[in-house]
Amino acid sequence: RDINRQKFDEEELHRLLEDPNTQQYKVFTRVIELIKKRTQEKAFNPQGPPEEVIDLNDAVDIRMFKAIDGSERIITMVNVSNVPQIMQIDIRSLGMESQIVRDIISEGEYLASEEGILTFELKPYQTVWLKEKQARTRDSGTGPSRSCL
Repeated sequence: RDINRQKFDEEELHRLLEDPNTQQYKVFTRVIELIKKRTQEKAFNPQGPPEEVIDLNDAVDIRMFKAIDGSERIITMVNVSNVPQIMQIDIRSLGMESQIVRDIISEGEYLASEEGILTFELKPYQTVWLKEKQARTRDSGTGPSRSCL
């Protein structure tokens, strides 16, 4: 929070952003990483349909983003509290068919139940961008791979 309250002169700011040991460098590089990840996702296209707000938990902001062509959906969740939240969400009801979703931010994977219920803990102030993991095909182009979580 302090990072956006301080006034910098241009020279000082350049120095801080070039020094990997400063908080400003760490925040700046992380924001740039997130912007790069976000721009690679079709569901985050600003020309796409407006995001849908999903009201499941007062402590977690949940939104569904969809690609213009409907080929991709991303569920974003932000725990806005200082308390861990146990999340249970029916991903099939949101149009996701795979049991496996990937967090674009951490690159971790989550496995939903056979019924499509995804259960996991969202840490205080944690953000996840969940995207359905597409089945990979073998070199021959047929069938899913047998990769495990």
